[in-house]
Amino acid sequence: MKAVILAGGYATRLQPLSSRLPKLLLPVAGKPVAAYLFEMLKDAGVKEAVISLNRRQGIVQSVLGGEYGGLKVSYVFEESKGDEDKLGAVGAMRFVAQQAKITEDCLIVGSDNFVYGLDLRKMVGEHKKRKPHATIALFDLVDKADVEHFGVALLEGRRIARFQEKPRVEEAISKLASTAVYHVSSSFLKNLDKFVAERKAQGKKADRLGDLWEYLVKDEVLEGFAFQGVWGDIGSPETYIETNKLAMNFLTSGVIDKQGGAFFAGNQLHVAATAQIGAGAVIRGPAILEDGVRVGKDAVIGPYTHLMKASAVGDNAAVSGSIVFEGAVIGGKCQVRDSIIDRNAILAENCRVDDYSLIGEECALGEGCRVFSRTRLWPRLQIDREAVVEGTVRTR
Repeated sequence: MKAVILAGGYATRLQPLSSRLPKLLLPVAGKPVAAYLFEMLKDAGVKEAVISLNRRQGIVQSVLGGEYGGLKVSYVFEESKGDEDKLGAVGAMRFVAQQAKITEDCLIVGSDNFVYGLDLRKMVGEHKKRKPHATIALFDLVDKADVEHFGVALLEGRRIARFQEKPRVEEAISKLASTAVYHVSSSFLKNLDKFVAERKAQGKKADRLGDLWEYLVKDEVLEGFAFQGVWGDIGSPETYIETNKLAMNFLTSGVIDKQGGAFFAGNQLHVAATAQIGAGAVIRGPAILEDGVRVGKDAVIGPYTHLMKASAVGDNAAVSGSIVFEGAVIGGKCQVRDSIIDRNAILAENCRVDDYSLIGEECALGEGCRVFSRTRLWPRLQIDREAVVEGTVRTR
């Protein structure tokens, strides 16, 4: 069986990080998203994956190659030039099926999903036995207020009776959210052409999956496979950080050498043998400290923090809920909370970075800078000492 991985979007909400590193390659709890997807697909009996990319994402092919995670891998490159003319999910499905000559039942998954707790093998088995037009993995939302961010489905038995796209809480027909994991039939692939043609004839776009499901549910048998566990996307700094936190809860603790008078608290701690941790530092799990990481005296790391290779945190600094890429330096007495610091960025002493901010690679923040919530700094910016930064700041 084949699987299609839709990864050709431009991830504009996660730029500038996603311009350097496509979502399939982003680490979640220490492993790239691709590793989780391929493990799930292999367990479900998939032998081959076809990945849909845009022309700027050649790094994915370079990293994954022709075989990854025990699956044969091939690639289809969409002809879009940017977010404004991208194919969208429906267009990408159509394009991949045509280019890769897929005519049989297959799995389709989105590249920005982190899924834990979905028994994909069982879902595939149920689909093969019951033979609906398509089976959709439906996540049972913990908080019904979240329905406003997703499409939801109403089940009658296993059959999907209705779809509703991003409803208001009080109007929601259920709290079963449609995830980007589908098992589709060969007839589904043929129906895509009909759907696109009808939408164009009506002067409407044919790129939204919610519209497709609402169109199909009228005449075709669509079934839902509900599951509980963890489901998150990594399409923005906020969702990437929060999904990373959820995933880190499933880490198993590694062996830790309690060196230099440091203190280790909590579970799910992974500290490399080559990490250097100063006296009085506190490491709170879940946390990952990779090879060559340096943590200064009396610094506090975690919980839910990933320090990648050769990154450094200075004396008396505090870093929590954050993803810090290779070679980044966070100076003494800095405070970084729920943020992303890209590779080789440098924060001088006494900087503060508030929640869901993204500091681009090789940025340099002067001493005493304050970065407000949800700020995005493009790569290689030089920020003056004691500057206050808010919003999106791009490289000229």
